[in-house]
Amino acid sequence: MEARLEAASLAGDVGAFLQLLRVDSLLLDRLSTTHHTSNNPLHIAALLGHADFASAILSRRPKLAQDLNEQGFSPLHLASANGHLSVVKELLKVGTDLCLIRDKDGFMPIHTAVIKGKIGVVKELIDACPETAKAATCQGETVVHLAVRSNHFEAVEFLVEKLGGDEELLNSKDEKGNTILHLTVAKRQFQILKFLLSKPVIQVNSFNLKGFTPLDVLLELPSEHGDLILGEMIRAAGGKKAEEESPPEAQSHPIQRAINPVSTSPTRSNWKGRLLQFFYLAHRGKASRRDLRVEQEHGDTRSTLMIVATLIATVTFQAGLNPPGGFVQDGGPNALAPGQAVLGTRGC
Repeated sequence: MEARLEAASLAGDVGAFLQLLRVDSLLLDRLSTTHHTSNNPLHIAALLGHADFASAILSRRPKLAQDLNEQGFSPLHLASANGHLSVVKELLKVGTDLCLIRDKDGFMPIHTAVIKGKIGVVKELIDACPETAKAATCQGETVVHLAVRSNHFEAVEFLVEKLGGDEELLNSKDEKGNTILHLTVAKRQFQILKFLLSKPVIQVNSFNLKGFTPLDVLLELPSEHGDLILGEMIRAAGGKKAEEESPPEAQSHPIQRAINPVSTSPTRSNWKGRLLQFFYLAHRGKASRRDLRVEQEHGDTRSTLMIVATLIATVTFQAGLNPPGGFVQDGGPNALAPGQAVLGTRGC
């Protein structure tokens, strides 16, 4: 780009720009016909919010609005990401098809606006081109996915209200099968979760590709303060674990497979499963009479606690009788003297 034109673009100096055109009337023509990857004057104006300068360029060479810079951004991408609503409006006068241009990562201008939380721009783009609201990224994320991932509550609120009648869109899944509720729970976003759960259109028991419901996602996370509240919120809205939604033979929850062994015989693995289940549920703070009921014949929670206490006492007693190492017993096939400590000897 010619140095004086670049300087005028950076300053947003329309007068200097017009003077350059009087001296060289083909200045913009050369920009339009020459292959380049750097920012053109319109990119600079869009980035910096120079609406009048952008208008002066567009009235003479509107095709510059379609150019992508070396980062793969169109002028509308830059104006949208930076919240320059006046520049966005000028660009949309050229044509609403600019809303559908994707950058090198597959993002449209509305995606960049949502990620940055520029609600005014998002509204303008949807009003100008409604179909852009339904356009997903290359990862299958909708505008609402992006708003949740970026933790912009106001953007989530606006989009859900704006798109409230589109149940399919609000419950759509990304490439990993996650809905916006899965993402909200994974990020422990209390405000967004409370808002989403208040909307009947939101499905609370969708499965992602791992076979997890939003409640399962919470159970998979390392424990943190406040998880109990999140779990209660999901439960109150009708949220369930995957095992409660599918037949036992179809369970895919790794933790539940570990704590609910298939065998019903009183084997060591079965006892271990029961013990693991008790401590897991107690640690998560989500134990209930239903969760702690291991088998009908074992009665209520008090019986379960007695079983656990007995098991611990038995294991401890056996460990005391047979400690690691020990002493050689008389009459054994050992070369050591009876009573000699095993750990006190060298191996072969």
